[in-house]
Amino acid sequence: MNIVKYLNNIGLNSNDINQLVDQGISLKSLNMQVDSFRNGIPSLLIDRPASPGDGIRQLAASELDRFEKAYTGSIAGLDLCKFVPASGAASRMFKDLLSFLNQPDVREVQVEKFFIDLHKFAFYKQLCKRVEESGDSVTSMTKNRKYRELLDILLTASGMNYQDLPKALLKFHQYPNGSRTALEEHLVEAALYARSRGRARIHFTTSTFHYKPIKDFLDQVIPKYQRRFELKYQISLSVQHPSTDTIAVYPNNLPFRDNKGKVLVRPGGHGALLQNLNNVTADVIFIKNIDNVAPDNLKPLMVRYKKALVGVLLENQARIFKYLNQMDSLSLPSNLIAVEISDYLKNSLGRLLGDDYDNLVLEERMKYLHDSLNRPLRVCSVIRTEKVTGGGPYWVSSPNGDQSLQIIENAQLDSSDNLQSATVSQYAHITDLVCAVKNYKGEKFDLQKYIDPDTGFITEKNYLGERIRVLEHPGLWNGSMAHWNTILVEVPNAIFHPVKSIWDLLTSDHQSI
Repeated sequence: MNIVKYLNNIGLNSNDINQLVDQGISLKSLNMQVDSFRNGIPSLLIDRPASPGDGIRQLAASELDRFEKAYTGSIAGLDLCKFVPASGAASRMFKDLLSFLNQPDVREVQVEKFFIDLHKFAFYKQLCKRVEESGDSVTSMTKNRKYRELLDILLTASGMNYQDLPKALLKFHQYPNGSRTALEEHLVEAALYARSRGRARIHFTTSTFHYKPIKDFLDQVIPKYQRRFELKYQISLSVQHPSTDTIAVYPNNLPFRDNKGKVLVRPGGHGALLQNLNNVTADVIFIKNIDNVAPDNLKPLMVRYKKALVGVLLENQARIFKYLNQMDSLSLPSNLIAVEISDYLKNSLGRLLGDDYDNLVLEERMKYLHDSLNRPLRVCSVIRTEKVTGGGPYWVSSPNGDQSLQIIENAQLDSSDNLQSATVSQYAHITDLVCAVKNYKGEKFDLQKYIDPDTGFITEKNYLGERIRVLEHPGLWNGSMAHWNTILVEVPNAIFHPVKSIWDLLTSDHQSI
């Protein structure tokens, strides 16, 4: 098939194609994007939610101790790195306040709580100082109900510009000796569990727009935390590559054009960060969202479990490497080893082998098992939840009859399938992973080879008053890691502290300093 001719037929002319190719988007990628819009993305074959004893591991107190000790005994010889997606914009956190600020008909009562509790926020002192510079005071302005004037100072470019800051630079927690941003909390965390050989490595991903402010802030605060923890921080930053952007289309799937007549492209979601992760080399990589941080009094439990997850990872990695080396050294295939490995895949690595495997001859089975083991490995934290969340862990069936543990977003479930709708997971994945990305020969895996391309998202958005359809790549911990080996470990809800809206900072988790 002539891809260019095909793209011409669906509304992309030569100038459009040149524009997109110059941005780094390949013809192959464009073709796949167009096909996804026109044909839809197939629903996943969900078999059942994962549960304790069926895909989710619960650690007894003795196991927690053992795995924590395994971490302590191993990290001196390991290269550790903390990978933090920090591209989130703060504007979504202030959605309610911005609505009140920009729409005169929105009633004050909707944000009254914000001003009643204003003194509880970590940015309160900073706001007071800024207001005083204008010759007024926060106390006076709140008493006189000058709410929109206060929000203008806090949120807009004429003041503190919080609406345009990245979440990384928002002040999350107040301490007796000052406040900390989300980014600073990650610096502290890294010193507590991602430290080895006298250094703590962190890689932050950010938008192009926020790259310089984040870098400048890091340059400012790193010396303080290096002195405090007596270590050297090794910090790197990257931006989501333009080649991972995706085109937007009208509801009829024709390319959407902006007011200059150019095809509109948008960031391809957090799944596009797989390219950034693929460029990070370390023995153990911690992945944690920028907004999932706890104040100091809640860190000890989180750190303990984080260390234990590394212990789980290293124990299983050692067993995987043993099996792979054993298979390499065999002169003849062994049915005994094949049975042992298939049981291990089922009981420990979230892989159930289907009928296709049973129909293979022994030599083919050994090759299949070798391939099944020789993959990136991840240990994912999950918590029990009573409410429907954004996603959770499920057993997913593949066309060849195998089943694997996957982290599934609710948007990936088939809402027309009554069975799927009735089996929403009681567990939530908490965007907290510990990963091993090197094989048994010490070579780094190419993470791009382990994506399931059929697990992206198509959603509807509003752009300048018009409805558009947008495509996101398979999520970083969803389809982008679909063919990794996966271990799910239940952790206490007390170590999960995401901040999705400004109101979350008022919860006891973020106020119990």
